[in-house]
Amino acid sequence: MAEEMSFQGDGSDRLPPQNIEAEEAILGGIMLDPEAITRVSDRLIPEAFYISAHREIYLAALRLHAQAKPTDLLAITSWLADNDKLTRIGGRNKLATLVDRTVSAVNIDALAGLVMEKYLRRQLIKAGNEIVQLGYETETELPTVLDQVEQKIFNITQARPQSTLVHIADTLINAFQEIETRHQGIALPGIPCGFYDLDAMTSGFGRSDLIIVAGRPSMGKTAFCLNLAHNIAAGSKLPVAFFSLECPKNN
Repeated sequence: MAEEMSFQGDGSDRLPPQNIEAEEAILGGIMLDPEAITRVSDRLIPEAFYISAHREIYLAALRLHAQAKPTDLLAITSWLADNDKLTRIGGRNKLATLVDRTVSAVNIDALAGLVMEKYLRRQLIKAGNEIVQLGYETETELPTVLDQVEQKIFNITQARPQSTLVHIADTLINAFQEIETRHQGIALPGIPCGFYDLDAMTSGFGRSDLIIVAGRPSMGKTAFCLNLAHNIAAGSKLPVAFFSLECPKNN
């Protein structure tokens, strides 16, 4: 049975990025390990599978998992048969082959990341072809074309797997290490700004902190912020960007 591919390339002889072995190992692991589907369901989307039959099998596993049902070989075979999709994916022999080729699901997390990476590369190729076509649409105003190009790239970046749940043990280890370091006075939890009294009150600037410097006009707010930027750049060797509405151009 010929496999139907889920991606249309750019017309060249090169195959789009894909890893069929990883897809097969993921599906086999899901049917072998009852806990495997929970490890990949939040990071691996059905569209990421290059082979359409693999996508159908994965969708069946997701449907069963959503109903709190097992995702073993028998359950997936029954679901596909009940929904008239068993023949489409290659029959019972296809599912049995996936299980026979899989040793375990121990590496299923890494395999899911690999399959998603290949999918995003295919999407990038597809977006690139569409962007080329947009460049030829001279009847469309350039700002509109640029907005469409930006949206296509943005959609790909949004499709990247986001950070998922973190084990409480990892979080506690990092928290205790930070508390111990702070208690011993070895280093500040945040980035020191170079003003000792301010660092003592803030414990340094942390990630995502919003620091507001307020005061009346001509009180030295800009000079103070420039000193902060200089101290952080020189002392911590970190890049700093400074923007001011008082300047026509920013360097």
